[in-house]
Amino acid sequence: MDDTRRYLNVGDRQWPALRHEVTDPDPPWVPDAEVMAMLKGFRRRRAEVVFESGWGVSILWGTGAYGDNHDAWRDTDPFTELPEHVEVGVMYRGELVGEPFGYVTADVLNRWLDAVSRLTSEPMDADALLAMFTGQEAT
Repeated sequence: MDDTRRYLNVGDRQWPALRHEVTDPDPPWVPDAEVMAMLKGFRRRRAEVVFESGWGVSILWGTGAYGDNHDAWRDTDPFTELPEHVEVGVMYRGELVGEPFGYVTADVLNRWLDAVSRLTSEPMDADALLAMFTGQEAT
């Protein structure tokens, strides 16, 4: 994520990101040593690409997300800001449609961003969306 220009870099492409969140929590209470060790390692990044139609894509990577850095719970665990696999959720007017997809590569993410950018402003159910992404018939 390029913070200065508000772009999300996906492989060799750039997408305008409406939102960008960095979660490196600093709790308002004083947790015990074990909890603090886990919280210090909790790092999560999120970008959201939203299109005029109301459709958007939420890209998440970091601690607990289904992608690279999933197991980076402690501050001593390796963490990459440029993951090869991320968690992706498709949104319509700010609401998640269906379940997020895990371990998505840059090539697949770019294809999905292209597909979502071409959607009309009509809502679509999760089965139809899944069929569009997987090339399988909706159930």
